[in-house]
Amino acid sequence: MKKILMIALLSTLVFNLSSWGQGMLTFFSQDGQKFWVIINGEKKNMQAQYNVKDIPVTFQWGKVTIKFEDNKIPDINKTVQVVDVDNNWCHVKYMIKKDKKGKYVMNNLDATFDVITTTTTTTTNSTTTSTTTQPTENVPVNTTVTTTVPQGTQTQTTNTQNVNFSQTTNMNPTGVTTTVTDPVTGETITLGANINITGVNTTGVSTTTTTTSSTTTGTTNTTIQNKPPVTTNTQTINNQPDHYVMPGYNGKVGCPWPMKENDFAEAKASVASKSFEDSKLTIAKQVTSSNCLLCSQVKEMMSTFSFEDTKLEFAKFAYDYVYDLNNYYKLNDAFTFESTIDELNQYVNSKKK
Repeated sequence: MKKILMIALLSTLVFNLSSWGQGMLTFFSQDGQKFWVIINGEKKNMQAQYNVKDIPVTFQWGKVTIKFEDNKIPDINKTVQVVDVDNNWCHVKYMIKKDKKGKYVMNNLDATFDVITTTTTTTTNSTTTSTTTQPTENVPVNTTVTTTVPQGTQTQTTNTQNVNFSQTTNMNPTGVTTTVTDPVTGETITLGANINITGVNTTGVSTTTTTTSSTTTGTTNTTIQNKPPVTTNTQTINNQPDHYVMPGYNGKVGCPWPMKENDFAEAKASVASKSFEDSKLTIAKQVTSSNCLLCSQVKEMMSTFSFEDTKLEFAKFAYDYVYDLNNYYKLNDAFTFESTIDELNQYVNSKKK
C-alpha cells in the first residue's frame, strides 16, 4: 500500500514539474568587469565572472541585482522578464555596459530574446495519384473571310464552307429508316419511324440512296458614314475631402491620410523581424516619421516591443504622427504598470498646452 501511495505522489510531482514553464537568463559585461548575479535574493554564481550564462528560472518577472567585484562600482538593480509579448518562454541575454555618463547600466534595449521551442516530429503517410488526360483532337473547319474597305464604305464578304453529306433511306413493310453521315466527324445518325399498313401485301424491300450536296454563300455589305466628332463642354467638380474621414470619429485630426492596412502590415513585420530592441525602435520611428498612423496602428506597433520603457518611448514619439489624437487614451491597455500610463498621460497633456 505504501508503495502505491509513493508511486502516485511521484507521478503527481512529475506531472506538475512538467507543466511549469521555464526560461533562461544570461548576463555578460561588455568591458570584462566581473560580477555576481543575485536573483530574488539568491546568489547564482559563487565566483565573480564577466559572463554568467544559462541561468534557469521559472518566473516571468523577477528582481535581479548585479554586484561587481570592484566594490567602487555601484550595484545594478533591475526587474527583468523571461517571456516575450506573446508569453513565450525565452532565453534572455542582457549586456552590461557603460552609458554616456560612464555609469554601468543594463538596458532592455540591449537585450535579446530567443524563444525556447520544443521540436515535435510527425510522420505522415501520403498517397500520390497520377491522372493522365488524353488530348482532344480538334477538327479543322475551313472558313474564308474577305474584307474589302473602299474609302467611306466598309464591305464584309463571308464565304461559308461547302457541306456535303450522305443520306440513305430504307423502306420496308414495318417502317422507314433514314441514315445520315456527318461529313466532319464521320458519325452515323439513324432516324426510324414505324408504319403499320393494313391490307397491303408487300413482297419485297425497296432501298433508296440519296446524296445531297448543299452550298451556302453569304455576303454582308456594311456602309459606315464618317461624321464629324461632337464636342461637349464638361465641367469637373472635385468634392473629395482634404483628409481621411474615420467613421464615428469627430475629434481632433493630427495628420490627414493614415497608412493603408497592407502598407502598415509590411512595416510592422519588418520591425518584428529584428532581434534587438533598439533596432526595432529605430525602424519603428523611421516608419512613423514618414507616415500618418491611426491610434490602433500605434498600439499594434507597440506590441512588437518586449519592454515597458521601449513601448513608452515609442508612444511619446508617435503622438506627433497620429490621425485620431482624441483616441490616444486607448494606448493605456498596452502597458503593464500604472506608473507608465501616468507618465504617458502627463506627456500628452503637456503637448496639448
